[in-house]
Amino acid sequence: MDFSAYAGYFTALYNDDVYLFEPVTTKDPVYKSSITEWQEPVHVVGNVQAYSGDLAFKEYGIHATCEKQIFLPPTVTVSEGWGIAFSPDATEPELYVKHVEPNKTHTFILAGTR
Repeated sequence: MDFSAYAGYFTALYNDDVYLFEPVTTKDPVYKSSITEWQEPVHVVGNVQAYSGDLAFKEYGIHATCEKQIFLPPTVTVSEGWGIAFSPDATEPELYVKHVEPNKTHTFILAGTR
């Protein structure tokens, strides 16, 4: 199926800068615990919207105000647990990926605080 007819729509849709942090987990040999560090962020352009509404409030309660829904191009690879920032000089993520739903035209991400 050819989606080239929608190219102009998605070009206008993706206008927000998003920085994706992939977690790297290592084992601490002394304390036998896991340490999570973040790789260098990857810049992608997407659409960031507030996750709000009655359904969001019923599902997440008061924490729904901290949630964001992010639409990224379908070629972007992201998994649950990754970090997201919106500033180019961020060293730590601001939000964390809670849900990923890939589609043919976009990748839907629900991100929020831990």
